[in-house]
Amino acid sequence: MQMKTEDRYLGCMLGLALGDALGAPVEFLSLKAIKHVHGPEGLANLPLYPLYTDDTQMSLATAYGLLDYLNYGQNPVDAVYERYLEWLQSQNNPSERRSPGRTCLTALSREKKGSVKNWLNDSKGCGGVMRVAPVGLVAKSAKEAFELGRDCAALTHTHPTGYLAACFLAQLVYHLMNDMNLMDSLKECRKILKEYVS
Repeated sequence: MQMKTEDRYLGCMLGLALGDALGAPVEFLSLKAIKHVHGPEGLANLPLYPLYTDDTQMSLATAYGLLDYLNYGQNPVDAVYERYLEWLQSQNNPSERRSPGRTCLTALSREKKGSVKNWLNDSKGCGGVMRVAPVGLVAKSAKEAFELGRDCAALTHTHPTGYLAACFLAQLVYHLMNDMNLMDSLKECRKILKEYVS
């Protein structure tokens, strides 16, 4: 049975939120500490009262920005950036603050968009990749997924390591959404990445 596109979108967004909730209790713990608290197998079940982190918040900001782009014809990167600035403002509310990354906070506070050509920092952190899955849901081609993933991540993370991981993930989601199996998707993403960096 063919899965509806809407169900795939929902599955992607719910999957990332559930993964985030599963990882939230151990996000800053060492492997030794995780095993000490949760046993040798680590954390295997959602906590009784699961929480989400800034990863889910910023993924939703990306998704809302891309919906603005699709619905109102805005430039997609500008639309996502505006939603990131809204997210930044939400972090002034203690009930909304979910251990946001310093790079994201600092970059967005500068009120100047980062890009591949406009370096804000040399962050190699995961703050760019953790929020770009929605890019793979709306992209019309693998190339668009790669480039839009790059540009959304580079808004805050301008070291190539920071934004190239996002290119890879956005393209991977695109391929999986378009019925390519995981192994072939990974091969295709590696090929495009090698071409970009060579």
